[in-house]
Amino acid sequence: MRTLMLIGLMGFTSFAQANCSTQLFSGKALDIKTQKVLYQEDYQRVWENDRLARDQVQYRDPQNKIFASKRVLYNSGLSHPSFKLVDQRSNYIEAAELKNSLTQVQYQTPGQSSITQSQLALPDNAVHDAGFNELVQKNWQDLQQGKSIPMQFLAPSRADYLNFVITPAEKQSAGKLQVILSATNKIFQWAIGPIELTYDANTRQLLQFKGLTNIKNNQGKNYRARIDYVYQAKQNGVCPADLADGSRRPTELPHESRTEPYL
Repeated sequence: MRTLMLIGLMGFTSFAQANCSTQLFSGKALDIKTQKVLYQEDYQRVWENDRLARDQVQYRDPQNKIFASKRVLYNSGLSHPSFKLVDQRSNYIEAAELKNSLTQVQYQTPGQSSITQSQLALPDNAVHDAGFNELVQKNWQDLQQGKSIPMQFLAPSRADYLNFVITPAEKQSAGKLQVILSATNKIFQWAIGPIELTYDANTRQLLQFKGLTNIKNNQGKNYRARIDYVYQAKQNGVCPADLADGSRRPTELPHESRTEPYL
């Protein structure tokens, strides 16, 4: 009987195993003015049953040392995922998780030990962190036709959603879709500046990010950088349990359950 139960459980586990695809890609961040290498972003992106499930990201300095990591879970929504960014250099933290239609936000100022927590109502067109990319994908045809897409972008440091708009660039390069993210408030326009995104028109992959980043320098100010992305081929197979193999990047980030609390 116990043998039959074990076989049954093994069969159930096999049946319940999600069908996964994994893609590794990286982005090298260069200072917009000096072209100096600032850092590199290494991604592992995972789809479960053909649905985007999670990102695991490591940030490396020019000496290849990991100084920050980020986890993004898309189970709460593709454009407003849960996420947590931790910068070990300054103990800087920003995070968000959706609970009962409310956004739970955490923010820890660089160099401080106390975490500020807040709770926000989720707007209809909310965007969290990397969710801007999914909003672009969702509205791809409208952007190609010259239409603008409004959104409310979460700013954890302000514990608020800021009004932004995604607008197609006036000049487009062949084989690419170029869009601009900008705040609608004049003060925020001056403080944040435009964020320029360039996509491959065929693969719809983000090729370049140019503007204010989520990584801070030693003075606590966010870098303004140009980030160029390079992608490896998507691999199909079993969901990765971890990335402990040092020959692959990103490394040392544990597998994240899609139901695991973030904050």
